[in-house]
Amino acid sequence: MPHVIRHIKESLDNAVTITNIDPTDPECELKLDFRALVANPGKALFSSHLSKDNQSERQTDDELQRETEFLTCLIKTGYKSLLSHPLIESFIILKWQRVRVFFWISLIFYATMVLLFSVYVYEVYVRRCPFNQYEYHRNLTESEEKLTKELAICSPISVVHQYGRNVSSTSPIYCELMDSLGLKIIWFLLIFISVIITLKEIFQMLQGYRAYFITIEHYMQWLLLVTILMTVWPTPMAEVCLEYWQYPSAATGIFVAWCLMMVRFGKFPALGIYIQMLVKVIQNFGLFISAYACLLIGFALAFCVIFPQVQSFSTFPRSMLKTFTMMVGELNYESLFYDENDGRSSQGNVTKLKLSYPITAHILFGSFVIFVTIIMMNLLIGLAVHDLMSLEKGAKLERLIRQTSSISGLESFLFSKSLLILLPNSVGSFLRKRALLVPSAYKWTFYFRPNDPRDTRLPKELIREALCLANSRQYSGKRLSLKKSKRNTTRIQSTTFRWETHFENMEKRIRENNRKDLESTMTQIRELLISPKYQTPK
Repeated sequence: MPHVIRHIKESLDNAVTITNIDPTDPECELKLDFRALVANPGKALFSSHLSKDNQSERQTDDELQRETEFLTCLIKTGYKSLLSHPLIESFIILKWQRVRVFFWISLIFYATMVLLFSVYVYEVYVRRCPFNQYEYHRNLTESEEKLTKELAICSPISVVHQYGRNVSSTSPIYCELMDSLGLKIIWFLLIFISVIITLKEIFQMLQGYRAYFITIEHYMQWLLLVTILMTVWPTPMAEVCLEYWQYPSAATGIFVAWCLMMVRFGKFPALGIYIQMLVKVIQNFGLFISAYACLLIGFALAFCVIFPQVQSFSTFPRSMLKTFTMMVGELNYESLFYDENDGRSSQGNVTKLKLSYPITAHILFGSFVIFVTIIMMNLLIGLAVHDLMSLEKGAKLERLIRQTSSISGLESFLFSKSLLILLPNSVGSFLRKRALLVPSAYKWTFYFRPNDPRDTRLPKELIREALCLANSRQYSGKRLSLKKSKRNTTRIQSTTFRWETHFENMEKRIRENNRKDLESTMTQIRELLISPKYQTPK
């Protein structure tokens, strides 16, 4: 695997080049080649001309057209750091500029639903029909009984509430909530938008069960849809009854709606880092509480035993909630140990409550203040600050990961088989062209002018990083070629020297051999001249 990643890095580096040797030249152009990231471009354009009879071939082509598949694989395999490469970061930024219109449309659509739901809840459950709990003391009058018989949808106690009288805590509340045209329009719009969102969630669920059910946002979405249905359950008529369980469902639904609105805002790069900080702190808080849960449970049970007369410690769930509130400094020391008259009686002496074990109560309370309120809370704050500092250092990488995940989810939705079948060819082709950064094989590369202030498609810091990368590669290439030329010259010189040495040795050998042959010949001639055969007679 490491050699594959090394090869990927080399491919990414080779895709960033400059057309001019001098990077400070105003005419210098930075070239980004996205062939290392996107495979098989142009298939969507080809598939748009296919007929309905070739649906299978068309779907296969569109599945290959997801441009963020390679980046998603890098995230899943743990090589997230490669997303900060200038080529990949440039691709993500340009891709986001291409598809952000879809996210704006989704945000506006969802914000419309949240605002309509908020207006409906406030108008119905706060202004017109607020929930008030009273004790029921007297019987109904004749006029109230007569009105009760006419309104079969409400119980007698509901009519008492209509008269401003006492009502049971679980009785339905009679209300004229649909007497205005505005509320009726809001009611119909809420139902319409809820149906569209339900169909969208079912569609995403059918695309992939595993990826759908591991995302907490989808669970929150279904919870919101259920609470909206429970909240707007009365039909749009002039007189309705609001049940007891509709008020908590309205409160839960409005809270979940605005939480999901915050998640929608977090998909945008400028605000995503703050949402990521909140999620990180929540995760750390969960781990922190899990580690010290035994200590908190022990204090909660001990408070139940020591303070039985205090209502907040009467049961274990109430005691746990009170313990959590005491963690942040809401100790209520005087209300636990002293009377309500500022802790003093009429004679001026301090009057204590009737505690069975005052010494043990003080020791236990003091231990809670030291170990939980002071030590644990300061430790939690320190861990949160440390994590936020580390998160700020890796904010750039986290932003790229969030953008990649959001764009990948959008591509999975737009290029899905089911949507491809439902939409007409023209609409599907338009959506794919609008979402693709490399729609055809003729648009592999993108050119940028680093020294031109009018070119604002990419951030200047990213342009400088890519320019430094391309310049360093060219410089290293020159150095490599220079090293190769020097190495070749050395080889030639070494070979020449060897051949010169060889020739010199051969010349020496030839001279030596010639000298020896000449000496031998001269000796033979001398011997012949000395021999009697060649001497003259006297």
